[in-house]
Amino acid sequence: MNTKRLLTIILVFLLVLTACDVRREIIKKVNRDGSIDTKISVWSEDTTLLYKRDQNPFPVKTDNLWKLSFIRDSFKKIRCTAIRKFPDAENLNKIFRFNNSNWENLPHKLIVERKFRWFCTYFSYLEIFGKADSYKVPVEKYLTENELKIWTDEGNEVSAGKDSIAKEKIKNEINIKAEKWYKACVTEELAGSLKKAVILLNEPSIQQKMIDENIDTILTFYTNDWTVKKLATSLASYFHNDKFLKLLDKKYDFLNDIEKKNKTFIDYFHEETLFKTIIPGKLINTNARKINHDTLSWKVNAYKFIFKEYELKAGSRVINWWAFWVTGIIIFLALIIKFLSNKIRKNNEK
Repeated sequence: MNTKRLLTIILVFLLVLTACDVRREIIKKVNRDGSIDTKISVWSEDTTLLYKRDQNPFPVKTDNLWKLSFIRDSFKKIRCTAIRKFPDAENLNKIFRFNNSNWENLPHKLIVERKFRWFCTYFSYLEIFGKADSYKVPVEKYLTENELKIWTDEGNEVSAGKDSIAKEKIKNEINIKAEKWYKACVTEELAGSLKKAVILLNEPSIQQKMIDENIDTILTFYTNDWTVKKLATSLASYFHNDKFLKLLDKKYDFLNDIEKKNKTFIDYFHEETLFKTIIPGKLINTNARKINHDTLSWKVNAYKFIFKEYELKAGSRVINWWAFWVTGIIIFLALIIKFLSNKIRKNNEK
């Protein structure tokens, strides 16, 4: 696979993901007792889901504790729903895993805290998507913080006030920088894999410095043809050394790790999920991009967590009306006791 084509695919995903309808939705409702009602909805065109229940269209593995339903909706799609109640966030973290998804290796954690303050109870909601296992080259070397926000579709406030032509120009400039970052990533991965292969070859005529000094040329061999055969023959021809042909032996499958990493990287972008959260009480803070009454929404895709942790945050306040009643009764009783004690004291003085 050509590296430039690979990067183009990644960049196209941003346009597709921001424009397409979400086919997967996960709703978590936090109850006042700390329990969490979880509902996963997936829309599919596979009609066999209506009668073949051994298939699992959900991003998590389900068991008999999940309530499942499969219904054909008005758009002739199959709406698959999985519902389960968790006693608390800790229990949810033990069970809820993206283990039937391209996000399988993505760290994920939910933290729900409830703080009692007599007149009010405060709830805090924090859902964390850990940084994906990506390439070693820091993207910050090529993109500034604001450019990264725009490239990951989190920079609306950065480009606010600019017309569409100016915004398009900014994105094109960022894409060029992003392409340089990706080329640097592939270069480092290829150099590292080749140097490991050179050690295994144990050929005096082939040294690691040959790789370091000619890595840019070697990279052109690699990007023009994504095969061990083409790369090994190109190296042998370029260095006039047939010992490089020993790399054709399967035990020197030095491109395997690169291909796996590229596949994992690309797979992250194949999915997008709309996360919705409902927390009790009055909302006092959140980083949700959309709020509809008591429902908070975040559209999560790989651009959100590929370079850094991504957090869904919200906080709310529940007024404990009973506390006002109890406080009022206590004050009322205290006043009565004080009044009676004063009356008794005066009577005794007489």
